[in-house]
Amino acid sequence: MADKTFGSSAGLTILAEDQATPANGMVAHVTSSWNSGYQNGDIKGAFLSDTDDTDLVGSGELVTNGDFSSTDVSAWTGDAASTISAPSGELVLENGDSTAAYAGYTVSTVVGKTYTYKVDLVSKTGGNARILIVGEKDTGATLGVGTHSLTWVATSTTHTVVVSNGNNITLGGSSNWDNISVKLADEDRSVNSNGLVIEGTITRTPVATGADLVAYSGFSDSNYLEQPYNSDLDFGTGDFCVMGWLERDTDTYGTIIWRGNSPVSAWQGRFYLTITPISGCKMQFRVEQQATLTTDQTVPEGPCFFVAYRKDGVLYISLNGVIDPNTQANTEDLGAAAGTPPMRIGARSDGAQSLNPISGGLALLRIGAGAPTAEQIRKIYNDEKFLFQENAQATLYGTSDAVTALAHDPVTDLLHVGTSAGRSVFQGLRRVDNTTDAVGTAISASNNLVVEE
Repeated sequence: MADKTFGSSAGLTILAEDQATPANGMVAHVTSSWNSGYQNGDIKGAFLSDTDDTDLVGSGELVTNGDFSSTDVSAWTGDAASTISAPSGELVLENGDSTAAYAGYTVSTVVGKTYTYKVDLVSKTGGNARILIVGEKDTGATLGVGTHSLTWVATSTTHTVVVSNGNNITLGGSSNWDNISVKLADEDRSVNSNGLVIEGTITRTPVATGADLVAYSGFSDSNYLEQPYNSDLDFGTGDFCVMGWLERDTDTYGTIIWRGNSPVSAWQGRFYLTITPISGCKMQFRVEQQATLTTDQTVPEGPCFFVAYRKDGVLYISLNGVIDPNTQANTEDLGAAAGTPPMRIGARSDGAQSLNPISGGLALLRIGAGAPTAEQIRKIYNDEKFLFQENAQATLYGTSDAVTALAHDPVTDLLHVGTSAGRSVFQGLRRVDNTTDAVGTAISASNNLVVEE
């Protein structure tokens, strides 16, 4: 049965297995510059999906004295009625009347680049404390004490980040904020748009000669990607999964993904996926303090598709579409995580002496609630493996994301996608052909006969 497809001004959407909605199936998004791969179930993040082979270079911290250790708030501005101070290493925002109070800081940005704004709300007297990027994003709802973040794509050369007390905080109320940060990030291609902060430099190279998709590599103790604490990853005792593509280049120990607190002993909210030089090279998956699951299969050389997941209280790992025979019972609670742990890609995040960075390359990394079925795992592997071959094209042809027409050829099972740049022909997730003439409002295709309007 053919996959369902949808076109919009934002690109092509492929809903796999003819499911009625993305919630009970798998969905992939394709544009002129990236391909997310399949996102299953309740997706929480889809990363490392670009075709740009320019290395990612972190911007460093864009907020001066975001820890307020110098008690200096001169760069912060607010409304006339509010009071901004930092008497003891935290920004204190006090309401001078019954209207909302705010404090803003303006950072320099590059148009088109992605940034992540992170803050710690230390305390508040009440009301709907929130954070926002002026003209771009707003958390809106009341924030609780803890770490919070927003990711956005810059539309100008400056943006103002704001912490705010809502107008229902009582007169004279206050909120305390700390560790305010803005850094360059790599985009999350899921609906959540929670990017990965770039620390150091990450190398991006094509996954194969002439291929569109790039692999992310060059990880080290100072070069990695990190997402600030995200409560969406507090999966409780429920099902969840991590999947993506790995190309290992050594048999040394290496971290693919690690979510955990510092120090090492603080296990709450922690899970990780690593490779280890046990009997060649095996993959390991652990959730909280219960025993680690180690594969019986050896991680193969070359591009390898992995899925690590917990389903019904049991851990599983699949390599290249085959579920490993080893399993591990696991009922640990990834609920409200103490210490607001970050998630790090390519290295440990728990303050270990060595961050055990991964030596190989990573691509199409995804994480979400729910667990894929064996049939879904096989489909993801069988469709995505073609993106890792030489000269594999993964995007819409040209530079336009706006889809003007769609047609599925029932005989050849090819999908024809029209844009102002031409007609892209897809076999699964891979573009196998294209034209260069703009497509108007309709395409009809049958047995390789294509008519455009």
